[in-house]
Amino acid sequence: MDENWAYYTGDTFKFWTGPRPPQNHPKYSDVIAQLQSVYHSYNLIRETAHHYRDALIGQPFNWYLKGTNGEKVEESKTEALIQSWWDWQRHLAVSQNTNQGKPIAEAVTQMLVRGDGNGTGTGYLRLYSPKRYAEASESWKRIVLHCPSPGSVITERDDDGILYKATYCHSKGKEIYTLLDNGQCEVQVQEGKAEKEPYTIDLGGRLPIFELRSSCLFGIDAKQAQNSINKTLTMKSVNNNMAGFLERVILNAQMPGRWEEDPSAPGGERFVTEPGAIEFGANKLAFIQGLPLGDPRNPVGYTNPSIQYREPVGVQTFGDSINIDIACFYRSVGLGHLLVSDDGNLSGISRETVKQDFLTRLEGYSEVVEAALSEVFATVLLLLDEPNYTPVVELKLATGKPLPEERQVNRDDYNAGLRSRTTAMSEAGISDPDAEWELIKRERKEDMKRMPSAPFSSDEFNQKQPQQQQEQEANDAT
Repeated sequence: MDENWAYYTGDTFKFWTGPRPPQNHPKYSDVIAQLQSVYHSYNLIRETAHHYRDALIGQPFNWYLKGTNGEKVEESKTEALIQSWWDWQRHLAVSQNTNQGKPIAEAVTQMLVRGDGNGTGTGYLRLYSPKRYAEASESWKRIVLHCPSPGSVITERDDDGILYKATYCHSKGKEIYTLLDNGQCEVQVQEGKAEKEPYTIDLGGRLPIFELRSSCLFGIDAKQAQNSINKTLTMKSVNNNMAGFLERVILNAQMPGRWEEDPSAPGGERFVTEPGAIEFGANKLAFIQGLPLGDPRNPVGYTNPSIQYREPVGVQTFGDSINIDIACFYRSVGLGHLLVSDDGNLSGISRETVKQDFLTRLEGYSEVVEAALSEVFATVLLLLDEPNYTPVVELKLATGKPLPEERQVNRDDYNAGLRSRTTAMSEAGISDPDAEWELIKRERKEDMKRMPSAPFSSDEFNQKQPQQQQEQEANDAT
């Protein structure tokens, strides 16, 4: 879980797969520091997690209440009460800090990213009563929804896999919630070393912590592709430095320098080089002498110096490599349709087939989120002393703008009576079909009012007909 979360937050240098010296090398620290200074990453894991998150809850979800008879409840006092609570949560999500802001989005992100060894991702939502709002006059203001930070919740399950105990750890202590055999929830609060007396609360056989549990979106193949992308981008950055500072190799040339006496050297003299004696660059004039042939003091001739430049690798090599890695990554997470969205050679049927993997995964995640949110709303109803209703939550999935071929199929299905107006409008990318339909009806009504009226009524028209007929006969006679 921690490894996947490190990828999501961008802490990926620790997973560098490129060349590096052994740790016992004397220059290891210097090389790693230089490598970190040029390290270049592109966080596709974070981008993909947000893509799925926005597709699941980017649009406001629908919710309604069902009565004991299973029928949908229309405009009840309880519905207004729960709507006030939900509006309050959205207000707090904007005004509070990042950890508690937008709790549903944070919990969904954790579920998608933080996979365990079995590939199961988990995220959590928690209901609690902040001290600041404990005495609020409106009861719905005393209940707040938030997402615990990653790793702060420890859960236990019974032999049937049912969650019966959850421990929430925070900076000042921890809270332990245990589901008793009678359906009550026991709450034990510990702050520092002080442990308060446990108490029980009726939450309808639930805990105040709700688990979003599904398959993790990122496996080893996605992380390997992410590592390869980061390595290629880093190597491209190093290659750019080589393009600006070309490597030069000078052949058959004498380094600038001078002869000095040295009894230990053959002939009693040695040649001392002066590397800084030659300067290369714009507006610089450099003279290079060949190596002496024979006796350096009395050469019979000199070699012919030459210079060679080593050109950097073409950037196309890195571009091709990154494209391959991105293709592997997107296919591993069910987003292969993003690779062909601009490819005119693929038909609408082919695109729809590739996109189906994304839709299938999205529907699986949506069931988990809808179930968790329904449990949250049901618990809030109990806390507000309104237990006679069953909440239902329906997500409005945002799968992206439909392609022209998909829009045409959608219109054909609607005209043939195979889809309802609401479904067809949703498939066309309209986020709120009901509101859009009301707007269409209002505009049509206004257009009818603006239409010019008839010049006279039907009775006046009948009276004028004989007179017009007489005038026409007179004209014909003339």
